[in-house]
Amino acid sequence: MAEVNDLVALTTRLQRTRGYHLAPGFDEAPHIDPWRVAQADFLLPVLVRLAEQVWREDNPGANFGIHIEEDALALTGFRLLGVHHVPAAIVMLAMDEVLRRVADPGGVVRWEQLQAYAQSRS
Repeated sequence: MAEVNDLVALTTRLQRTRGYHLAPGFDEAPHIDPWRVAQADFLLPVLVRLAEQVWREDNPGANFGIHIEEDALALTGFRLLGVHHVPAAIVMLAMDEVLRRVADPGGVVRWEQLQAYAQSRS
């Protein structure tokens, strides 16, 4: 089981240590702080869901046991409450693969690229 606070901390660390930067696509904010990206009401639900899909490529039928609830105030309309079937390390390995696929060679993840990748996976 992976607690949300642990996932926030680990996702923040993953972005910083691997050099990933989310670029929203407008000049006023060249990059969004990794801590903000990793919040349960920001992009963490999306990143965890995409990570689960990557994990399923090599492990058909497996799932993370993601617990998400609707939240009108969240960026995506959803808030991550927990991951129940796998340890945080598995989530991070799969999330690293998602970010590696979407990032440019400099580690920049453009909002449009992440959105397009997510839509292609649904």
